[in-house]
Amino acid sequence: MFGNTPEIKGIVCGLFAVVLWSLLPVLRQATALIPPMQLAVMSLGAAACVSTICWLPRDVRPLEHVRFPALAWLGAVCGLVGALFFYFLALVKAPAAEVTLITYTWPLVFALSAEVLNGKAPHVETLCGSGIAFTGAGLLILQGADAFVPAEHLAGYLSGMAAGGCWVLYSLTMRRYSEIRLSAFPWIFAVSALVGLFLHLLWESTVLNFGVPVLVAALGIGCGPYGIAFIAWSFGVRVGPPGVIGSLAYATPVLSTVFLIILGNVQAKWQLGVAALSIVLGAAISGMGRRTPRHRI
Repeated sequence: MFGNTPEIKGIVCGLFAVVLWSLLPVLRQATALIPPMQLAVMSLGAAACVSTICWLPRDVRPLEHVRFPALAWLGAVCGLVGALFFYFLALVKAPAAEVTLITYTWPLVFALSAEVLNGKAPHVETLCGSGIAFTGAGLLILQGADAFVPAEHLAGYLSGMAAGGCWVLYSLTMRRYSEIRLSAFPWIFAVSALVGLFLHLLWESTVLNFGVPVLVAALGIGCGPYGIAFIAWSFGVRVGPPGVIGSLAYATPVLSTVFLIILGNVQAKWQLGVAALSIVLGAAISGMGRRTPRHRI
């Protein structure tokens, strides 16, 4: 099926990125005592350092990758800072598996938004896929047949939705400003860390009384899911089969849930299984719409 060696490398890199992203809820639980914006700053700072490996090739001139329109900087920085802050907040305000599944409906919102912003009517398949995925997320929020929203988890669910919205903003910015290359990521991470630091000092209390394991987990979030994973994913998108690489992202919430269950951090229940299946099925149907552009409404 994949006779091309670069394509195989692209798929492997894509899978590697997805596995790293799937570890985020586990790592966040290990850093629960760190305020969300402070954790975002630490993670973005680590990501900025790790991603400088993009500057190693001799033909890369780092200073050439800072000249972007103001709106590009605004969308990228606000999207990143908001996504990390709201996701880290959500993971300590509601069950991690449920938050992750809810947040990762964002690629479908992105697909819908991209079609609308391109002046096109949404594909029927995109709408149907989104509806199925959102139904699964709603099942989690409403706790199945009981149809109620636990008051103690409401802030977490809303924060998860906000994190997804920020990822949509970030992704639309990356799509709109295609001149933003991989070598720009260290700058984007660094500026995002500085903005996050200002916001952290503005409204959060700094927590420093944590041990080495917590520090390692916090820096690991930046080095892994937001550092190496971004680089691996960018390589995978560039050389891998587009359809396969795009579908891999939807495995993230499912793998996250599996990791949490294996580690005993989450109790397996039927709502999680149905929601995960709904999101994957919805993504598959939505992807069919992007491959068959004749079906529009």
